[in-house]
Amino acid sequence: MKCAEYYIENHKIEVYNTSFGKERILLNGNEISEKKSVFGKHHQFTIKNNEYTIRPKLSITEPQGRYFEVCKNGTPLTLVNFTTQNSRGLLYLLVFIGLGVGYLLGIYLFDILGL
Repeated sequence: MKCAEYYIENHKIEVYNTSFGKERILLNGNEISEKKSVFGKHHQFTIKNNEYTIRPKLSITEPQGRYFEVCKNGTPLTLVNFTTQNSRGLLYLLVFIGLGVGYLLGIYLFDILGL
């Protein structure tokens, strides 16, 4: 699944992650880094004598629960992630909370009515 897509100096950087923890970084469609990790690892690569690092970060405000910090020669960059973010995790959370509240309300009403 594609997690992120950035454009740096007219180069397309893509971050892919599988459910089994395999993380891949592609530069203009060519794989430049691949590592296995559940929470992600740092990836380093070079473009025109500049050293870039991609670090995964956890966040409760992001729909997927994490984002990526891109650094150029050790300095963090402010980049726009061009992948569309879905909020499937938030939907699952709301359904789970709704089921829990419905269950508790049902038990409460069952006790009041004495059935």
